Amino acid sequence: MRTQTRDVHDRKVSEIAARYAEQGYSVRVEPSTGELPFDLGSYRPDLLAEKGDEHFLIEVKTGNNHISVERVRELAEEVGQHPNWRFLLVTAEDLEIGDTPAAAERLLSWQELKEHARTAGQLLELGLSAAALLSSWAVFEGLLRHQAERALLPIERFATSALLKHLYSYGEISMAQFDEAMQALEIRNRVAHGFAADDVEDAAARLMALSHQLLNEWGPRSAAA
Repeated sequence: MRTQTRDVHDRKVSEIAARYAEQGYSVRVEPSTGELPFDLGSYRPDLLAEKGDEHFLIEVKTGNNHISVERVRELAEEVGQHPNWRFLLVTAEDLEIGDTPAAAERLLSWQELKEHARTAGQLLELGLSAAALLSSWAVFEGLLRHQAERALLPIERFATSALLKHLYSYGEISMAQFDEAMQALEIRNRVAHGFAADDVEDAAARLMALSHQLLNEWGPRSAAA
């Protein structure tokens, strides 16, 4: 069984390494501690991917490796102290392949999230429930990714459902917030993929309320005002 799970892990590492290599990164699998430019103790990442000023240390999360939350945060904090270096926790299932993280990517600013939230409210007032739901979801997802960065959880590029699960597991969102979000996600997915859905207006309103709640809890005072 151990050999089998190890094989699964190694296969996923190879798949993710290939994706980075296809995008022009120089990739080293399981670099030695001597190949790292700073001291991370005995830790060895699964991958070191570099291109220009972008440098990623990547831990591929599978069922048989159990790196602790505390250790993940320590590594993210240490690596983040070095300009242009990032520590990423990645799963082959969660990462939306083709969208491999790049340092040049940026999240919407708090102010932009606030403006999008205002637009979503206007759409709902106009009776455009589906548009309001999709717009609200963009705000909500942006908030989640900001919070992951702030909490030093290197998971901000995870696919949505995985991001939600990890933030809940790490105590960043409550069970009630998680349940609310998963219900909204189900309706959002139906709307986004061209299927009929019930209670779109209610889902949009509830998601909007949740987004405003998180914006007030997590955002800078100026963004929440």
